[in-house]
Amino acid sequence: MLEARRFHQHPAIILWTKLTRSMTTALTTTTKCTTRAARMTHPPLPCVFCGQGKDAPFQPVRQVDAGATAPSEAKPTYTAIGYDDRMRLHREVQPRDLLDVHPERPDRIAAIFAQCQHDGLVQRCTHIPSVLVDRSDLLRCHDDAYLAQLDELCKLPHHHLTPDTYCCSDTGIAAHLSAGIVLSLVDKVVHNQARNGFAIVRPPGHHAESSHAMGFCMFNNVAVAAKAAVAKFGLSRVLILDWDIHHGNGTEHMFEDDPTVLYCSLHRYDNQGAFYPGTGAPNSVGSGAGAGFNVNVGWPCGGVGDAEYLAAFDSLLMPIFRAYAPELVLVSAGFDSALGDPLGRCRLTPPGYAHLTHMLSSLAGGKIVLALEGGYNLKSIAMSASACLRILLGDPVPLLPPDTGPPMASALHAIERTRRCLQPYWPCLLSVSSEDEEDADASNDDEEINDAAAMASDEDDRAEASAQGQGRRRRRTRVDSSSSSSSGEADVNAWSDEMKPVIADKMVERARRWDEWAAKVDEAARRDPQIAVDLRAKIRESKLRQPKVAAAHAKPRQRYHPYPPLSHS
Repeated sequence: MLEARRFHQHPAIILWTKLTRSMTTALTTTTKCTTRAARMTHPPLPCVFCGQGKDAPFQPVRQVDAGATAPSEAKPTYTAIGYDDRMRLHREVQPRDLLDVHPERPDRIAAIFAQCQHDGLVQRCTHIPSVLVDRSDLLRCHDDAYLAQLDELCKLPHHHLTPDTYCCSDTGIAAHLSAGIVLSLVDKVVHNQARNGFAIVRPPGHHAESSHAMGFCMFNNVAVAAKAAVAKFGLSRVLILDWDIHHGNGTEHMFEDDPTVLYCSLHRYDNQGAFYPGTGAPNSVGSGAGAGFNVNVGWPCGGVGDAEYLAAFDSLLMPIFRAYAPELVLVSAGFDSALGDPLGRCRLTPPGYAHLTHMLSSLAGGKIVLALEGGYNLKSIAMSASACLRILLGDPVPLLPPDTGPPMASALHAIERTRRCLQPYWPCLLSVSSEDEEDADASNDDEEINDAAAMASDEDDRAEASAQGQGRRRRRTRVDSSSSSSSGEADVNAWSDEMKPVIADKMVERARRWDEWAAKVDEAARRDPQIAVDLRAKIRESKLRQPKVAAAHAKPRQRYHPYPPLSHS
C-alpha cells in the first residue's frame, strides 16, 4: 500500500496524469470550435477561432462542413428567416488587445438565434436555404477593384482593413453569405413566397462604401438587396429605414441621387457630427434627382429611448412614408440603440422596437425585410430581435414600459430641424396656419384664466392663484411654415430668440385679462358676501387636492397605437 502511494506521488506520474487530462480536455472541447484545425482548449474568454467561450450557453455550431443550414421542419409560414452558422467563422484571429474582445464577434448572431429558438419563434418561420451572393449583384454597389482587393486580403490568416475592421481566411464566405441571405429574403418577399423576413447575418453592411470597407462592414447588404429589387425585380419605390445608432454613411452615399430608393436614418449626431461616423446631418437631403429622398434624424446626445423614436415616427417619418407609398421596406436593424448597449448608450427597449416594426409593417402591404446591422450587448440584441420577429409573425404589440415619459426637448428640436429641411420636398410636412393655432391658444388661455379667477376672493388669494395658474400654463411654440427657407436649413436658436418677444406679449395680455376678471370677482363679492365665502372654500379644497393633481400629472401617459395588429388571413 505504501509503495503504491509513493508510485502515484512520483513527479513523473503526476506530470503524466496532468498531460493526459489536458489532452482529453483538448480533444473534447475542440469539437465545439468551428475551426477543426485549432487544437486548443477554450479559455474563459471567447475563443479566438470561433468566439465560443468555455461556459457559453450556446450549442456547438451545426453543419459547418455541409454547406447551407438545413431548413426547418415546421410548417411553412408567412415569415422567412435567414441564418447560417458559417457566418460565425468570421472572427478576429489576432486581437490587437488581448484583454478586450472585439464587439463585432460571432456570439452576436448565435445569441439572437438561440433566443428566438428558446421563444419558439424559429419553429414558426420558414428557414430559407443560404446562398452566396453573385458578383454581378455586388457590382451594382461596389467597385470591381475593391472586390478583387478584398478577395486577396481574405486569403490571409488575419488582416485589419481599418483599425476597427478585421478579416480572416473565412471572412470572404461569411460576407458573401450575409449579402446573399438578405438578397434571397428580398426575392422571396417580392415574389409573394413569404410575407416578410428577418436576416440574422454578419458581418454588418451599412457603413461599407463603394470602394472600401469600414465600421466592421465588408459588403453593404441592404444596399445590394435594394439595388437588386429595382434592377432585377422591377420595383420603383423602395424604402430603407436605418435605426442603427450609427449613421449608415455607405447606404446614404449609394442612393443620395436615386429617387427610386428613400433612405431614412435615425442616429446619434452629437455636437454636429462628433459621433461615429460623423455623417448624417439634417440638411443632407440628397442631390439631383434624389433631392428630398434622404432623411436624417440626428439625435444630439445619448439617452434617447422609446418616447423619442415614437415621436419621430408619429410626427415626421410615417407621414413621409405614407406619401412615398413604398413597394418594399428594408430595415437596417441595428440594435446598438437598445438599452444596455456599450457603444450606443441609448434606451430603446424591446417593446419599443416592436412598436417601430409594427408601424413599418403597415406599409407596402406588409412586405418588409429586417437585416441585422449593429448591436453589441448580447442580451439586448437577443431580446430586441426576438421582439421584432414576434411582430413579423403577427403577435400582438407589447405595451411600452410604465416609466415611458414624454420625449426630451433636445430630441424634439432634432426632429424639428429635419422637418424644416424636408418641408420643401414633402407637402405633408407643412404645418397648419399659425393664425388658427393662435386662436386655439387664445381660447385655451381664456378657459384657464376663467378657472383661476373663479377661485380668487381677495388680493392674496388672487396672487396665489395667479402663480398657480401660470405654473400650469404650457408655453406653446409653433412653427410658421412660411419661415422655412428654400434650402430647408433651420436655425432653432435664432427661431427661439424671435419667439421670446411674442411670448412676452402673450404674458402681458394674460396679466391684463387677469386684472379684468379679478375686478369682476371683487364686484360680485361686494354685491353678495356669500360668493366670497364659497370662493374661499373652493380655494381650500383645491389646496387639499394639489398633491393628487400633481401625482396625476406626473403619472406617465398611456400610449394607444394607431395601427391595429396584423392579420395573415
